[in-house]
Amino acid sequence: MNSNIDTSASKITEVEGRVEHVILLLHGIRDMGGWQLRVKTQLEKHIPRSKCISIRYGWFGPLSFISPFDLGGAAYSNLHSQYQRAKKDHPHAKISIIAHSFGCHLTGRLLQMNPDAAFHRIILCGGVLSRQYDWRDVRDRYGVSVPDTDEAVINERGNSDPWPIIAEHFNGRYGASGAYGFERPHRLSERDYHGGHGVFFDRDHIEEYWVPFLNGRALGESTSIPREPSLLERILLSIPGLRLFVQISVAILWLFVWLWWLWLLAGITYIVTCYMLGWCADATPPICERKYQEIDYSLPADHPLVNPSDDPRFPDRSQVIGYTPRLPADAVGVQCVNESGFDLWVLLFDCSHFYTQGGSPTVSFPAAYGVTEEPVDGFLSESGWYGIYAFRSELGAPIWLGVANVRNARLTTIIIKCSGDTLSAEIRQ
Repeated sequence: MNSNIDTSASKITEVEGRVEHVILLLHGIRDMGGWQLRVKTQLEKHIPRSKCISIRYGWFGPLSFISPFDLGGAAYSNLHSQYQRAKKDHPHAKISIIAHSFGCHLTGRLLQMNPDAAFHRIILCGGVLSRQYDWRDVRDRYGVSVPDTDEAVINERGNSDPWPIIAEHFNGRYGASGAYGFERPHRLSERDYHGGHGVFFDRDHIEEYWVPFLNGRALGESTSIPREPSLLERILLSIPGLRLFVQISVAILWLFVWLWWLWLLAGITYIVTCYMLGWCADATPPICERKYQEIDYSLPADHPLVNPSDDPRFPDRSQVIGYTPRLPADAVGVQCVNESGFDLWVLLFDCSHFYTQGGSPTVSFPAAYGVTEEPVDGFLSESGWYGIYAFRSELGAPIWLGVANVRNARLTTIIIKCSGDTLSAEIRQ
């Protein structure tokens, strides 16, 4: 007898503590659901035997939102799994959902793709669900346990909210239902309020509109007037093909940004790998051209030395002083190939000294018959810019060849070739 009394008491306690209304809270993009705790506190306070579940799918940024590819699969899967878990944990409870912005798009997707989804009531606010969304196609999946004469969905719109309009023009998957409403409503009420994209989350709004709707009571009229499209909006809505043009332009821009980041990541990976393995890496493209013209040795001996600053290939002061090498050079090797039969000297001119100290320090290398390789240590400046000269005793003055940019190179070889009456230079890194 006592056991029967205890069993009955436990069943009464279980029924009394059972959740009868589960409310899912779904956030949008650029949002980690900061409003969900505030809404949860207010709803659970005013709706008996209710439980709010905050659904979070992480940061969904603007680049993911406007992507020409559908990157919302993970967010949708999170919503679907959370809905199934709520249904399993509370099999006797009604389930409603409050969705904001991108969350409205996910809610519409859930109703279309999941035949088992069924909501008691739905609140959409600042939504980007397509205006052509046909609510009659999913009419069996909302308004459960609500009389057919009652509205089961409310679509709340801020009359100064630009984001649904931007979403519709940037990506064909979305629409401006959060600004202009739906074209095919069914058991749905359109409601306008004074404010922008986040006007719906203050305490007074929750208590005045959401609590009565979720409790099954009739809604009063909102005090705001419907949105009046601005001149810019009228232009965007009236010009044929403009929306498609904007969407294609945004898609091309998105691909450009994505490929740029991919290129940057590949470059960083290449530089780090070269640094770790000691490979040669040119991390910065040359500012001056690496093209060296052949020089005619028939020039007279008193041919004046060309001032390096007059050479268009010579770097200016900001390039020499203002750029810091990302990867310091270990050495510069000078390789001379002398096939002319004459004595040949090669001189390196430090461009940084030319600007900072006014001097012209040079390092000379003999290049007699055959091939000579001479690494340069202790001469390298942080600028990495060097002028190249060649000297033959017959001329009496060095000849200016050009500029070498050896910045960000572990090892650079400057090759000077002397053959017949010509002298040329090239750089290998």
